[in-house]
Order: sequence, then C-alpha cells, then structure tokens
Amino acid sequence: LSLPNADFPIVFAEFQIYYGKKNIGNRKTEIVHLLEDAWQFSGSKSYPKDKLLQEFEKLGATFSLDLDYEKTILSVSYLKKDEKRVIELLSSFWNEPILDSEIVTTMRERIADKIRRRNDNPTSIGMRKLKERVFKNTIAGKVSTIDGLNSVTIDDLSLFQKEILSERNRKLLLTRDVDIKLWKEYLSKFPINNQTLSTAEIVKFDDDYEIVNVAELL
Repeated sequence: LSLPNADFPIVFAEFQIYYGKKNIGNRKTEIVHLLEDAWQFSGSKSYPKDKLLQEFEKLGATFSLDLDYEKTILSVSYLKKDEKRVIELLSSFWNEPILDSEIVTTMRERIADKIRRRNDNPTSIGMRKLKERVFKNTIAGKVSTIDGLNSVTIDDLSLFQKEILSERNRKLLLTRDVDIKLWKEYLSKFPINNQTLSTAEIVKFDDDYEIVNVAELL
C-alpha cells in the first residue's frame, strides 16, 4: 500500500532474528506455536496482556510476531507521524518481555482445540501424512500432539524467549517513507545482551534496494 498524500506516509519495519524452530534442540516442537501466540498477546511489563496491541491499534498501526523455521519476525506498520510512539511501544515489547500465565493457558487450550479438530478435514489429514513422510526424522516432519503441548512449561517458554532475544544474527528491513539515519539512532533501544544493534544489518527496500551496515553510519 502506498498513499500519495504527504499527510499519510506509511512506514513498514521488520526485525528478523535468525533463531527459530530449527533451534529448539531436544524441546517439543509445540513450544514454537505456543510461544508465538503467548508472547504476542502477553504484551510487556508496561503494557500487559492486550494493552500493548490496543496502543498500536489506537495509532492505526499493526504489530505481529511470527516464529518460522529459520527466524523470528517482529513486524510493524505505522504512520510516520507516530514513529516516536511506535518506537516506545516496540522497545517496551523488546526490553520488558513477559509471558502471562493466563495467556499461556488460554493459548494452550486454543492450540489443543485445533489439534483435536484437524482430523475433521480429509484434505488436511492427507497433507499432514505427506508432510510426515517427506520430512521424516526432521523437525519439519514432526506433528503437534496434545501430550507434547501440555508438556511445555512456562520455564521452557521463557528460556526459548530469552534465547531469541539474545541472538546476534539479525536484520532490520525498512520500507516506504523511512529515514535510515533516524532508525540508526533508534537501534540503541533494542539491545542484545546489553549491547546495542550498532552492528546490525539494515536492508532498505524501495523501487530497488540497498544493504547498509549500520556500523558505516556511526
């Protein structure tokens, strides 16, 4: 979406943290889906539960968290005039992470319900069986079970969350009406193990794209 009106310039920002499902080790694969849902809807210490998402919605901004096989992705889109407030909300989510026990319980129940209902669709059964055969003995081939889901503890989730936030291999993708030099200043609000993202790689997409190492801008 691109709005020509100068009063409504939109910015899209995406943090890509290269730590995902492939990094779970010996943990249950169900931890990925449960952490993805519980983390996003737990908010932060300053904006617990749905208060964080409500603050984004007040601005007309969108925010999402996705955990895929290779990476964890934090995405946000917003009006440029609200950039300062959006950065405040993002930094709260980043620096004050929580996992609310009620939210974890709710999300566990929702995922369990999906697992129970997956056999209602014959096509879904066929695709799942095909996936199990093609990716046999790999993480991608493992199918979620209720027993596996129930075995994941809040401590397991918290540790995986901490590992993701501690991963140094990450990128920041910026699109549309964005000032890369300003974002270089914002990066100090998103530390890794108490160190800023000064060495992070920023990728800016426009009609074409350019890759910029933030260290070159310091």
